[in-house]
Parts: sequence; structure tokens; C-alpha cells
Amino acid sequence: MSYTSKVFTDDNTWTFDYETYYDDEYSLKKMSVEEYVRDERFLCHGLSIKRGARPSIWIAGHDRVQRLLRTLKFEDKVVIGQNAKFDGFITHDVFGVKGVRWRDTMAMAAGQYGNALQSQALWYLAQQFLPKHLQKDSASLMDVKGQRVLTEAQMQALGVYAARDTDSTYELYKIFYGVLKQFPMEMGLVEMTTAMFTDPMLELDPLVLDALYRSEVAEKQVMLDSCVAESFKQIRSNGQFAALLATLGVEAPKKISEVTNKETWAFAKTDRSFMDMQLHENPLVSQLVRARIRIKSSIEETRAKSYLEVSSRGAWPVDLNVSGARTTHRMSGGPAGGGNPQNLGKKSPLRRAILPPPGYRLVVCDSANIELRIAMRLAGEIDVVARMADPAFDLYRTFASHIYNVAVGDVTDAQRTVGKVACLSLQYGSGADRFRWTAFSWGVELTMEECERIVAMYRAAFGHIEHAWDTWGHVMRMLERGQIEDTWMGDVAWAMPKTIAGCPGVGLVDGPPITYPNLRRYIDPSEGTGRQQYVYDTWTRGKGRPSRKISRLWGSKIFQHICQSLAKTIVIGQVLETHEYLVTEVSPQSRTVMTVHDEGVWLVPETAVSDDMGPRITEIFTKPPDWWLDLPLDCDLDLNAPTYGDART
Repeated sequence: MSYTSKVFTDDNTWTFDYETYYDDEYSLKKMSVEEYVRDERFLCHGLSIKRGARPSIWIAGHDRVQRLLRTLKFEDKVVIGQNAKFDGFITHDVFGVKGVRWRDTMAMAAGQYGNALQSQALWYLAQQFLPKHLQKDSASLMDVKGQRVLTEAQMQALGVYAARDTDSTYELYKIFYGVLKQFPMEMGLVEMTTAMFTDPMLELDPLVLDALYRSEVAEKQVMLDSCVAESFKQIRSNGQFAALLATLGVEAPKKISEVTNKETWAFAKTDRSFMDMQLHENPLVSQLVRARIRIKSSIEETRAKSYLEVSSRGAWPVDLNVSGARTTHRMSGGPAGGGNPQNLGKKSPLRRAILPPPGYRLVVCDSANIELRIAMRLAGEIDVVARMADPAFDLYRTFASHIYNVAVGDVTDAQRTVGKVACLSLQYGSGADRFRWTAFSWGVELTMEECERIVAMYRAAFGHIEHAWDTWGHVMRMLERGQIEDTWMGDVAWAMPKTIAGCPGVGLVDGPPITYPNLRRYIDPSEGTGRQQYVYDTWTRGKGRPSRKISRLWGSKIFQHICQSLAKTIVIGQVLETHEYLVTEVSPQSRTVMTVHDEGVWLVPETAVSDDMGPRITEIFTKPPDWWLDLPLDCDLDLNAPTYGDART
């Protein structure tokens, strides 16, 4: 299947909405989509189906839905759903219908409006965009909670409720598609990410996951034994941990909570004063803090356990969202498939548990140093950009040679790591303290004096980067006043006092804009300095209702958002073009199964693999976009990785 912005007639457009059994314990509020749909308690009460603009039809009963789906022909059709991952996964996993092209109105809203929307749920979207008669009424839904067998009256009322949902979803689709059809790649991204979830193919190795889970548990015991704490409770409890610090003569750091506006312990990974204690002069303090961070960091343990459970139920549905929670500048991962794929860092041991199914090859390609290349080109570091056109040129090693005053050929691997951390973090305005913390997270310990020297060297070497931060800082101040300021970067990114979302933002050459809802000047009362700063609103979305969060903004942060947005645009274009090549020229059974950060991951039938694939995929990933022909690109490709973790990218 190709992922395109193809226009479908009403006769070839269907809208689906399943209504399913749920109760207090068995519900999407407490379970992932994968876990809920594959649970033995799953029961489909019915399906509301709408063809084009025609009235919705209610198909009551699990068996009747099964018979209907067996008769439908999905070739050259598109099916619309609100949270289509849910409807599509049911269609695939419960009713056995594969290869359906889905378009998700929730994903379309996210791609178009970003964080300007408080929620992407149907009730909220209908409230914002549709007339009152199409807005959601949950009364009929609540009436069937906990009931597996419905009366005729209940089934009829549920059908009316579902019909309103399908009507609302179809009307929202028309609104969102009217805008997103201007961005064919964005529509392709919506279809591709939905298919990754609804038609899963990747497998998870239970033996690797079980070993990883046991290893994580054992490592935490080792960390506990290495510090002055006597129990996990002392480490995990904020109050007891603060008391332990006090016994070592250290006052625990505090902060004002953004949620309660009251004083609380500053023990989060984002609390610099706490993280800096890993380098405390007293080794007992530093080891205690490191133990706390390691023991409280349950992400690998939790994901290993979650993925292990998924592996027992079937293939892994990859949950990716077309935009992040804070702005539209990056993709994000979700928990619907049992774990967030975007958390699979290069060194994550979980990668080795991700396998191709029998008869398929795993193909992985990474768009090498894409953000670094974009940052240098966007800021106008022309000399560096010209040198990066040579595949043998290594900017990390070159900058490390300046840091340590040695010849490029004499730079050690450890020194190159420092050069790499510097190039990747300092391009977005990190100061010495932030750089020191970032380097430490990479396993590199630097003194504050070393960090200050490296930051000064970076800014002296790449003056255009610093100028770009200042430029976007000036643009930000103009945007807050509703004014426009042109920049030399206007061929790919420009200021927008009012985006389609109704808020200020930054327009982009080949995609929806970055949005900054309610951009304003703000004085943080918790600082007590009276210092004025610029902020915008974001929304924290979880299982409960969304909550507003204030995010700070400055010039280098906007520059970062732009670089990451352009990287997303380029990489997704590469991934979609590679997909098109594989399904049309190699095998129609080829599939795009994942994209993590700057990587694309595909499955290709073993019998279809040819020697031509490598040069052709490399050509796609090294070809600059039409709108930036002087951007040098490079890639790392592996055509036969036994596991995702073994990919040489």
C-alpha cells in the first residue's frame, strides 16, 4: 500500500465507530489499546458505519459485524476513524481484516493544530468545530457500562450514540482534510503511523525481554547495596531520602510545584540542583543520589515487563503520534502498544528484543546527523556545510581536536565523544552547567571550568549559530506584540503572528506550522526576582483530563524547534519515498513498521531482497529536498539486521 494524499470519492470513503464492552476494571482508562482489544473479555456490541455523506448504519452484535466485514471490499477505499488505531486494531486483530487504509481524525487534528488544542478527543473536537447537534452525548454509553448482554432498547440507544460519533468524525475529517491536503507528506504520515499500529508485524523476543527484566531488578539491588540507604523505601520515599541526605550534612533541594504552587522536594531529573549532586565532593552523597536516580528510573524495567506481556499476545503494534505534546515540531510515541517506541535510544537493550517475522528481512536506515546538518545550514555556517558534503569529514572529531589542541588524527574515542556532546547540545544554546549535566548523562565527567571553556570555544567557532539564536529571540518578542520580523532564514521558516490554530508560531516550508499558544510575557512568582520571561501554554494529556502547563521560550529554543521540525520533514519524506520504492519496485508485501527519531525501519520479504536495494535507499536518504538543494545529507544503512538492536546505524 502506498501512503499518499489521494482524494477518495464519497462512494469510496467509509467512517467506522465500534462500540465495545467495558466496566470499571476492564477499560481503556486502565489498559493499553493492545491489552484491551486482545483481552478475553473483549466484546463488540456493534459497529456504526457511514458511506460518504450518507446516513450512518448501525450493525448490532459481534457476529453480525463479523459477517459484514467479511463481505466488504477494502481495495481502493479509505476508512476514517476518530482514534483510528483503536478501530483499526479491532478490525485487524479481532475480525481478521488486513490491509485497510485508515485516516485518523485525531492524528489529523494533532498534525494541523498541534498543542493549540486542549484535547484531541472527539468530544472536544466536536465542541470546537461542529454544530451542537453533532456534539458528543455520553449518556447512552454510560447506560451500558458493565453489561455484556444489552436489551433491545439499550442496543438501539447505543446505535444512536454511535451514529452521532460517525457523523461527527466524518464532518471533522472534511474540515481537517481541507487543510492537510496541502501537505501530502503529512497525510502520508497519518496513514503510515496508523498502519504501523493497526497491521502490526514486528515480533518481540520473550527470552531477551525476560533476561532484561531480571537484569534490571538485579542492577537496582546492586545500586542499593552501594549506598548508605538500607532499603528501597528509603530511596524511593521523598521524605526518607531527604532525611538520608541530612544525615550526610546536605540539605535536600526544594522548589515550588507548578501543579500545587506549594513548596516540594526538587528530586526530578529536570531539577538541576538535584542532578548536580551526582558530582558532589562527598562520595557518599554522590553515590546516594546516583542510586536514587537509577532505582527510581523504572523505564527499562517497566517496558521490559510490558513488552514481555505483549509478546505473549501477538505481534507488536507500534504506537507513534504525528506530533509531540508540546509543539508540532517532533513526532512522539504513545503507550497504546505497550510501550513508547520513541524511548528506544541507540543504546537501549530493548532493541535486541525487536525481531522481523519469519520470511522477512529487517532494513534500517538512519539519516546521519540530520539535526546538526540542518542547524549549520539554517544558521549560515557555510564553511562547515561545505565540508560536511565530504562523507569523510567528521565535525565531532574536528571540534574535539580544537578542544584538546591535538591533531584530528590523534583524537581519541573519548575525546570525540566530548566533541559530539558539545556539537549536539551547544547548538541549541546550552550553558556550561547544562552542558556539564548533558555530558555526564553520556558518561563523561567534566569540571565546570572545562565546560565553560568548551562553551566559549563553541560560540567563538560557530558565531552564526549564536546569531541565529539572537535573531529568533528578536522574532519572538515581535510575535508577542503581533508583529512580523523577516529573517535570512525565511526560505524555510518564517514568523506567523497568527497560524491556522489562531496563535503565534513559525511557518515551515513543507509542513504545518510550529504553534505557541498564548505567547506572552510572564514573571514567575516562585523565582522572587521579578525577571520577565516569555512563555506559552502546553497541555499535559494522560488518562485523566488535560491540565495546562506553562512552557518557557527563548530564541535558541525556537531555533531548536525549527531544526527538529525540518529534520522531521526531511526524514519522513525519506521514509515515505523508501516505502514507495519498496512496495512498487521490490515487493508489494514490503512494510514500513517503525520510525524512531531519525531512523526508518522496514520489513522486506527475504525472497525479494536484491543487490539494488542498498544503492537505491542510499540515494533516497542522501538526496536533498527540492527546497534546500545545498543541504548535504548522509545515511547509515543496514539491509539485514537480525534484530533492531543489531542494526549498524
